[in-house]
Amino acid sequence: MKRQFEMEWSDFGTTIRATLLEGENPEVCKAFVDLLPFTTIFAASMSAGEMFKVPIPSMLPDADIDRLAPLPDEPEGSIFSLGYGSLLVKYGIVVEPFRLARIGIVEPDELANFQSISAKLADAYFFTKDINHVTFRLKD
Repeated sequence: MKRQFEMEWSDFGTTIRATLLEGENPEVCKAFVDLLPFTTIFAASMSAGEMFKVPIPSMLPDADIDRLAPLPDEPEGSIFSLGYGSLLVKYGIVVEPFRLARIGIVEPDELANFQSISAKLADAYFFTKDINHVTFRLKD
C-alpha cells in the first residue's frame, strides 16, 4: 500500500493529498517522513518555471545519481528534494535542467485544486507579498 501525505493550507481552507514515491527514493522518503509533521511557507517562486521552493526543518540525504529525475520531464504535482533543507514543488512548465530526487506526487484527482492553490501562492509571492503557511503531515 502506498503511503500518502498531506499539504494543508489553512489560509485557503484546502488540503492536498500526495503519494510518497518510496520505490524511487526510499532513503530520501524515509528521512522526509521522519520530519513529519511540520509547518513551513512556500518561500519562493522560481524564475525558471512554475515551481516553488519550500524550506523544511532539516536537510534530506542525497539520492543515488541513478535515481535522480529530470525536473522538466516530470509531471505537474511532482515534489522533489532539492537538498540544502528545501523541497521543490512543480506546478507547471519548468525549463531548469535539474536532476533531483523525486519523493512525492500530488494525487491526480487533486491536480485542479493544486493548480488553484499554486496560482494563489504565485500571486502572493509576486504581488501581494502575503505569507501563506502550509503543514505537511502523514495521511491517516
